[in-house]
Amino acid sequence: MATYILSGIILLIIVFSVRSFIEKLRFGCCGGTIEKSTKRKKINKKELSEYQISKTIYIEGMTCGNCANHVENALNSLDNVYAKVDLKKNLANVRMKIDMSEEILKGSINKAGYSVKYID
Repeated sequence: MATYILSGIILLIIVFSVRSFIEKLRFGCCGGTIEKSTKRKKINKKELSEYQISKTIYIEGMTCGNCANHVENALNSLDNVYAKVDLKKNLANVRMKIDMSEEILKGSINKAGYSVKYID
């Protein structure tokens, strides 16, 4: 009897592991379980010139395009901020209309589930 119970538990673990692996293959590291990303904020070229202040944020924890979208959307949700994330370099180029404190920028990224190495 104990053998059947143990076999059933092992079988469930295998099924859930294979399912998780397939989701990662289809959707990236986030597995599609995170809520849908919001659409990117569109900025036309004329508006972009209004964003005079620039900072570079080096970020840890991004592993796929979906991660980069989450960070970019988190930063772009702040007022007077336009951000573009470079996944290969693990950084975000942030342009602002007004200077924002590093704590606000870090807080937005931390809330999205990622951490900041440092800000230039």
